Amino acid sequence: MATCGAVPEAGGLDIDISEDAFPFEDFVPKELGCFSMDKDRKPHINNRNKLRYLYTPPTGQGCEYKLRDGYNTFQKLDDDLEERLDNIMKWISKNKLEAKKYKDDFKLQSLNTDFVSCRGHFTKIMCTPYVKEEWKMAVTLFDGTYYISEVATEEKKAYEKNMTDKEKEMGYWGYKFEQYRTSQVDGQEPDTNLPVNNSEAFYTVVRTDLKNHSLLYSAEVDCCETSNPDLQPPFNYVEIKTNKIGRNKYKFVHPFKLLKWWAQSYLLGIPKIIAGFRSEDSIVQQADVKPYLTCNIPKIANETRKLWNPDGCMNFCDKFLKFVKDVVRRDDPKVVYIFERIKGSKTVTYKEGAAGDIFVPDWYEVKMNQNKDCV
Repeated sequence: MATCGAVPEAGGLDIDISEDAFPFEDFVPKELGCFSMDKDRKPHINNRNKLRYLYTPPTGQGCEYKLRDGYNTFQKLDDDLEERLDNIMKWISKNKLEAKKYKDDFKLQSLNTDFVSCRGHFTKIMCTPYVKEEWKMAVTLFDGTYYISEVATEEKKAYEKNMTDKEKEMGYWGYKFEQYRTSQVDGQEPDTNLPVNNSEAFYTVVRTDLKNHSLLYSAEVDCCETSNPDLQPPFNYVEIKTNKIGRNKYKFVHPFKLLKWWAQSYLLGIPKIIAGFRSEDSIVQQADVKPYLTCNIPKIANETRKLWNPDGCMNFCDKFLKFVKDVVRRDDPKVVYIFERIKGSKTVTYKEGAAGDIFVPDWYEVKMNQNKDCV
């Protein structure tokens, strides 16, 4: 039966905003590897087959992107599928040496890495000081590395269970716009008559440092751009987004939506976002496709009044990671701690996890324990 470590004296982490200057110049994501997910959600390690290319229609070609088209043939990812950190763990298990921070340490008993997670988890943590969104993260310390895996909240479960047909269809529109603006072959017009399948995807695996914390995480990539040969992954990757167009075709994105766009792209070093502004009847005109430079998003979002600050995002993430290190002390893959931010709360709380919260698979523990004494 699983056991849980002794938890330090109960307390919490205040969600405050520190806008002290963050050393952004030291935060440089480096791509270590990748994997492609096939239609059955099987990962193919160090395989780039599912990486798509940004497609830009010829100048003067009036395109109309109908986001509802093909919804009746949508091959949707199973909502009940819980992959947790399984896929990045599969990448690590096949790339132990590459995953290590210090290549001159040939002993494989440690990754020399503080945190392993997914980009989406860090995005939520970074945005916490400025949004009310709730979240729950499970954390396990194994061989000196903290693994952070999101746990679905009751609010999220209830929302997904009670989604209307319209809300479900709206979730499809973003994937359809991606199909219009990306191609499997560089420079080739995409075949938009094919069914959209959101099980297929390409993921990059990157390493970076956030102050004194070394991070290793995976992230789904929408597409890449090849127009500038000097840009190498992840700096040639591009995000594809959609947003509702305003009155008189005013292209406005809510500042807190821009916050999430910025955090998501910044964590990967993505320099550009392509946004399609859709009409009430879910149609995007080519004239309503707008590029955003990630570095300009904070200025755009805070043009009218200051609502969020990149320094506050990064400083809180640093504070949270320090808090995790203080709380999670027992190095054991069967020990889990649950960190939770209740909607609107000004505090992150933690508690001892239960057997059902364990997320490090036995196969991964076995793999990482193999050849521990090798030099």
